[in-house]
Amino acid sequence: MIILLFFIYFYSVPPIRFKERPPLDALANIFIYILPPAFLGYSFGASILDFNYKIYFVALAVAAFFIFSTIIDYTPDKKADDKTFSVIHGKRTAALTSFITTLLIYLLSNFNTPLINYYLLFCLTLYLIIFIKPNEKLANIFFKLIYFGFYLVSFYFLYLNI
Repeated sequence: MIILLFFIYFYSVPPIRFKERPPLDALANIFIYILPPAFLGYSFGASILDFNYKIYFVALAVAAFFIFSTIIDYTPDKKADDKTFSVIHGKRTAALTSFITTLLIYLLSNFNTPLINYYLLFCLTLYLIIFIKPNEKLANIFFKLIYFGFYLVSFYFLYLNI
């Protein structure tokens, strides 16, 4: 819980302000949205040492998605002098980083579930399209598709895959 509160607070507050330190901003999101909540919930029913290693791949996928999301606000962030991943490194590099991270997840995670594999291939395709044509409006549409897809996959595993 302390780790969660640390990252929530210092994501936006100086002197650390992870929000303006790419790629630390993406890693901070792992420690805000994925690992501490998962560890906390899991620890109520089992030993933390028995935690499924695949959650780390999910966390990396969230980081890749976060990096991709910086493409959407590239123009306003640049005008506001916000130091996001895509402003500092470029839209193509953001899409490529998301692509490579997701490709590694696809190759190394061993999820053995067709639905997850199809979803990862779907994300890879969208990241690659934006790498080829770094368009903010198209990235926004793809962002929504990936986000919605994540909820569909999660819903399947949490409620339908009993």
